[in-house]
Amino acid sequence: MARPRKSKLQLPPHVHCTTARAKQYFTYQPFRGTSRAGQRIKLPGTPQNSDGMPNSEWWAAYRLAAGEPATTVRAGTFNALVPAYKASPEWRQLSPRTQKE
Repeated sequence: MARPRKSKLQLPPHVHCTTARAKQYFTYQPFRGTSRAGQRIKLPGTPQNSDGMPNSEWWAAYRLAAGEPATTVRAGTFNALVPAYKASPEWRQLSPRTQKE
């Protein structure tokens, strides 16, 4: 019986994944393999947390390496509501399974 294939993670431009000793390492290097190749920058961790949510630390490091401006979340929007709720004491009182769902 063949082993099940892992879902392929879609990486942003110029990000490369290297697997060594069953651990994944992500680096940012624009124009890799060409004469205009840029400096290789190691990105911390993985693009997604174990629960499937985006890793904000990884994406912030990617945006910094790519030279993109930092995004700001406007107060009063849904994008501001979710992190505010996850930082609240009500969220911390929920069981880990409820938080995951």
